[in-house]
Amino acid sequence: MDKEHGARSGETTADAFLRYQESAASRLRYALANLNLTTLHSLAGSAKVLDAAAGNGLMAERLASQGHSVTLYEMDPEMLQRAGQRLDRSGLLGRCQMVQGSLETIEGTLGGQRFDLILCHHSLEYVAAVPPILAAFRQLSAPRGELSLITLNPVSEVIRSVAVICRFIGQ
Repeated sequence: MDKEHGARSGETTADAFLRYQESAASRLRYALANLNLTTLHSLAGSAKVLDAAAGNGLMAERLASQGHSVTLYEMDPEMLQRAGQRLDRSGLLGRCQMVQGSLETIEGTLGGQRFDLILCHHSLEYVAAVPPILAAFRQLSAPRGELSLITLNPVSEVIRSVAVICRFIGQ
């Protein structure tokens, strides 16, 4: 989630995230993420997928609807609850496992499980130490498993800041 769509007074993180998902920028990001998943990853057949930092389950819903089994791993209990509600409404909850935990503890929580595809979209930029999390993903990956990693582009953040400043000063 970007600064423009952060939580407003009295709004939960889950509310702010849903509002962000409804923005044009977010819809574009999800469309690109879906295109990347389709073109860059082996999703033929039924894969075992880990959606690390699953949010409210939007990506998990898409993958479960394609016949994959998805483990949603999310730190925020309200986000995980909303993901469960989304998947239940879609009739896909039975294809999914819901697990609450932080990325820093993911290997200990899910140890012993192996995944064909691990999604980690827009979350590593919020953790203090990235290498241990990437090492945990390696341990959780099945042989020939794949990682879909999306992070904020620092250059785009500078460009966005300039655009906001220009809007502010009327340029």
